[in-house]
Amino acid sequence: MAEAQAQKNLDEMGEDIAIKELQVAAAKAAVVQAKQSVALARQSLEQTEKDLKEAVIIAPFDGIVASVTAEEGDTIPSPTMSPRQIIKLIDPTSLELVVEVDEIDITDVEIGQEVILTLDALSDKEFAGIVATIYPVPLEVGGVVVYKVKIELDVPEDSGVMVGMSAETDIILISRTDVLLVPERAIGEDSEGNPIVNVVVDDDELEERVVVIGISDGFDTEIVSGLKAGETILARSKRR
Repeated sequence: MAEAQAQKNLDEMGEDIAIKELQVAAAKAAVVQAKQSVALARQSLEQTEKDLKEAVIIAPFDGIVASVTAEEGDTIPSPTMSPRQIIKLIDPTSLELVVEVDEIDITDVEIGQEVILTLDALSDKEFAGIVATIYPVPLEVGGVVVYKVKIELDVPEDSGVMVGMSAETDIILISRTDVLLVPERAIGEDSEGNPIVNVVVDDDELEERVVVIGISDGFDTEIVSGLKAGETILARSKRR
């Protein structure tokens, strides 16, 4: 009788252990499921944060919104599928100008050369720039071969310069300071082809003097030697 009771108790304990093991297994499964739920929630949070971040467009520079080509509610395709310009920004302090240079002159143009810019609308002002890019592909304009040159401009914020204004540029090929200049028309040539100027000497007489010339902008010419500052010369109507 006692043995039967002991066996019964043992069987009941075995059943309790089995139930506990099932409960432990269920608890472990619940923990795994909870961890999976946490991971999914974390992924959802990260995706939401990413979507929120991508929903805010931050311009790469300070500037002015020139145009907006989309309206609220428009569907914007992925840039990888069909790129579309939505907002056009302009930085008024970092403008660029593309000019056309004749094929005869393009060989003298180099990146980094200084540029002086004048605008029809602001004719009393000059603006500085530098040659940034020389495009190697030629264009034919009116039967003349030209090359495009991009110029980066240094424009103050309150300069009044606006996109689309007509401009004229002078690209400085060579620059020198503290030199002696005379008008281009004051220089002639002697019988041997040497450059000369007529210098006014004593008693208002003219002395034909050979000089060595340097660079010229088409209006004034540098005198390297043969003439001193302060001497009076006679300008010619044209070279002889």
